[in-house]
Amino acid sequence: MLDWTQLGIAWGLTLVLTLIVAAVMQRPLFAVLELVCKTGVGARFWTVFSSLMIVVGPLFLVSFGALGGGTLADYVRRVMVLLSLGLIVTVSVMGFAVWGSTKSVQPAAPSEPADE
Repeated sequence: MLDWTQLGIAWGLTLVLTLIVAAVMQRPLFAVLELVCKTGVGARFWTVFSSLMIVVGPLFLVSFGALGGGTLADYVRRVMVLLSLGLIVTVSVMGFAVWGSTKSVQPAAPSEPADE
């Protein structure tokens, strides 16, 4: 198989799966980041940044690690392993960063009803 065809398959699989993960995580991530950042602007920036890293991190890993010969099934298997590893590492790093930030943030206490 041509090297360009293999690279296209690797990039296609990576983009499709990472974009799905980024789309699924976008709303919950924005909500948590809004709590941490206390502003919508900061939360939007870090949500877009995190979504970009979810896509670019595995794409970078697959681009360098998926080269090689063998059958198409072996190649796709290698791409999927690298893609999964890239997603796990990227989401884990992002999770630890958000977790570390939320430890010091206290949610607003519910107001007590006023006695009349």
